[in-house]
Amino acid sequence: TSFQIRVPVDDTNSIHYLYTTTFFPGVEAPPQDVVPVYEYKFFNEDGTFDDSRVLQQDMMAWVTQGAIADRTVEHLGASDKGIILYRKVLDEMITVVEKGGDPHGVHRDPKDDVQIDVPIDSLSKPLTPTSIRSFGSLGSTQTLDTGRRAAMALDPEVIEKQMRNGNNGQEWSPVLEEKIKMRLAYVALQNEEIKAMNAEVEAVNAKG
Repeated sequence: TSFQIRVPVDDTNSIHYLYTTTFFPGVEAPPQDVVPVYEYKFFNEDGTFDDSRVLQQDMMAWVTQGAIADRTVEHLGASDKGIILYRKVLDEMITVVEKGGDPHGVHRDPKDDVQIDVPIDSLSKPLTPTSIRSFGSLGSTQTLDTGRRAAMALDPEVIEKQMRNGNNGQEWSPVLEEKIKMRLAYVALQNEEIKAMNAEVEAVNAKG
């Protein structure tokens, strides 16, 4: 799970925080006395942009607009309705703050600090050897014309390699080793479940 926080510093700079947590069902996380902090890189050694990861691509889009983008030369159209509305609301909220009021989203009463649960209607769960979402979406739950099929086991070596070689910047994390250990422990639990379900599939297919 990750949460992004952007904090304006001055008229041309902001600090961007990416707050990330790691959780795997059935796996105990190691204790942490301090929340580790590290810099998310987006430049190559030669000064060019490193756009090999999604967040780095976002950073490139932010920075290449310049310190202050010239909005007067923009030509917004019908598909930019959301941008037009956002700028209108932003301008209104600036006026509210200038008059000493609170903008939208500021709640000073503790009773308003409640968690908002957003229901998920459906979730596509791929059957791949590396997907964490494979668990719970195994082929043994599906009935096909050719019978019930076995699920693909997760490959811990492939998963560890992906985490070490670059997975959206987490290879820079000072707690990478702990994350890898937790992930591989979860993979072991998943593969045990997959093994049991595949045995069930074989038994059903053997009966015809």
